[in-house]
Amino acid sequence: MKLWSLLVLCWLALFAQPVLAAPPGAAVPELRAAAADAPVLVPGDAPFVLQPAAVRIPAVPAGYEEARIGSWLVVRFPEGTRSRMTPLLEGAEAFREKVRSHMGTNVLPDGEAPVQMHVARNFDDMAKLAPEGLPPPAYAQGVAYSPLRLVLLTLVAPRSYEGVDVVETGLHELAHVAVHDATGGNHVPRWFNEGIAIHESGEKPWERRKVLWEAAATHELLPLADLDRSFPESQEDVSIAYAQA
Repeated sequence: MKLWSLLVLCWLALFAQPVLAAPPGAAVPELRAAAADAPVLVPGDAPFVLQPAAVRIPAVPAGYEEARIGSWLVVRFPEGTRSRMTPLLEGAEAFREKVRSHMGTNVLPDGEAPVQMHVARNFDDMAKLAPEGLPPPAYAQGVAYSPLRLVLLTLVAPRSYEGVDVVETGLHELAHVAVHDATGGNHVPRWFNEGIAIHESGEKPWERRKVLWEAAATHELLPLADLDRSFPESQEDVSIAYAQA
């Protein structure tokens, strides 16, 4: 809980303080107002699953390898891609211990319901592995269906077609599952969930900060109320949303 409180304070330091301290007539960063041309919102990479027991999860196709990390994580990935997966497999246990030190030992537990991580070669194949009726966002390199204890990853980014950072993306999605465990499945703001995942995955913040300051300077920040519901669909707006988180 100390980590979460610190992140909230950092957020307030970045955005609340300039507004409160600004002298009369000074310009301050503005949030983008809700309007007819507001960004289209879609589920983020940690979508809500209202009835987990009613959801069908497709099986991985033939030609997949399987690796188990203790009794808390099962990773399935296409044959011939183990070299891409090895750093994630080797670092998963240390990541779990770090997250547990921050959120409590009840997260990512050992047991009969391990996290299932299914890795696809590309976005289209990842979409085929998604639960019925719950497709991944068009921009997603990974998705965490936390109530289902299911994580999906693609090895190739859907829009840039560049290779995905498997370690960073995989740990990001596992962090979403950890947040779900830590909160008992109760709702937390989506922007906060994303901020925790970005922090825990060890993502370098410099590019996010650049996007954030540019959005603030051009009055393109998104209302947190919108980000609590969903994330934008366009690449530019989703980059701002993740930077704000």
